[in-house]
Amino acid sequence: MAFLLAGAGSACKSNNRFMGAAPSTTDPLAGQVTGTTALVYWTTSESMTSEVHYGLDSLYGSVAGTGGSARLDHSITLTGLSPSTLYHFRVKNHSSAGETLYSFDRAFQTPEIGVTAPIHGQYGFASSAQGWVRQEYMDSRAVAAVSQTAGTFQGRSGFLDLTLDLRGGHPNYSKGEAFVEFKNQSPVGVPMGFIDIDLRPLSAWVYASTGAVGNVSQPNGVQLFAIDTSGRSEYGPFTVISQEAWFQVTYTPLGGGNAFSTPGFDSTKIALIGIKVGVGDSSVAVYQGPLYVDSVEF
Repeated sequence: MAFLLAGAGSACKSNNRFMGAAPSTTDPLAGQVTGTTALVYWTTSESMTSEVHYGLDSLYGSVAGTGGSARLDHSITLTGLSPSTLYHFRVKNHSSAGETLYSFDRAFQTPEIGVTAPIHGQYGFASSAQGWVRQEYMDSRAVAAVSQTAGTFQGRSGFLDLTLDLRGGHPNYSKGEAFVEFKNQSPVGVPMGFIDIDLRPLSAWVYASTGAVGNVSQPNGVQLFAIDTSGRSEYGPFTVISQEAWFQVTYTPLGGGNAFSTPGFDSTKIALIGIKVGVGDSSVAVYQGPLYVDSVEF
């Protein structure tokens, strides 16, 4: 999948190594945020010690996690935070060769006291696509474009418009995906970073025209999916497109009936969610037109 996970396109690297690949770190993500605590998670390309610098601005002023052992996966909890407050943070890593790496400055917002974020998250698409984009892998190109459509249609106002070029039997166009990264655009009221949706249903409303059904004996369908901060994925049940109407698609992380799950998938550290559309079994039907998506929530 062609997405940026944990800042994969903006990783920090050290230039202090004479030979060999310099160590690098992914962008840190803040999650499991409450009124007084937050968990910061990131990875490094080789075992390194780590700490988190944080505070009310980019001067930071506080440090957490010092004195830990070297590792590849880093997870440090910040405590003693103030509710309803914006915090800046960065991570510092130190290698056995004496190299020091800093991440870029990042930020998160704590909710009110007693609240663990998120309680509920939703993408409503009332005025924008809210950061949703199409997948661009060569073998997953059936979603040609992603946009927001205003106005009212079949009882719903404002929704995500997926322009499909779905071709059964084609190696590149028999399936396609649209997705959103939480670090780029989190749901309303939810801090950016990774999100814990462990065993909580993810759902979306989908509308497809009659032509989107494809071969009625092998109908096309849609799935919801999630990807964790380590790039491990899980795909929910395949819901067939059976008629021209709004219908609900659901997926419960680590729940029963899911189509696929990468071993080790961590539903407490979700970095990305999305929707997949694909042809049914060996169908060679073709559909070129819209697929509308609304109220993606958990």
